[in-house]
Amino acid sequence: MLVVIWWADTVRAIGIKEFRDRATHYLGGDETLEIQRNGQTIGHYIPMKQRNLEKAKAASAKIDAVFAELADKGIDEDAFMEAYLELDMESVECK
Repeated sequence: MLVVIWWADTVRAIGIKEFRDRATHYLGGDETLEIQRNGQTIGHYIPMKQRNLEKAKAASAKIDAVFAELADKGIDEDAFMEAYLELDMESVECK
């Protein structure tokens, strides 16, 4: 089971057009963004702070290992993401 943990004190919701039009501003900042199209979340921008770069690389290596294990079981990244996107996150209980 792959569990992704992400925490931000504040998340600002913006539209895709605003993100596109002000990309340089947002990419240079340290604000976590929820990017929406027609009121529906289509993605997140989580800025990487330099001091967390090594932790991010280690986490990325672990995620790669998990996807390799899934591939050994016949599950590819696209199938995983399709199943993930079908989750009803409001019904998921966080412990």
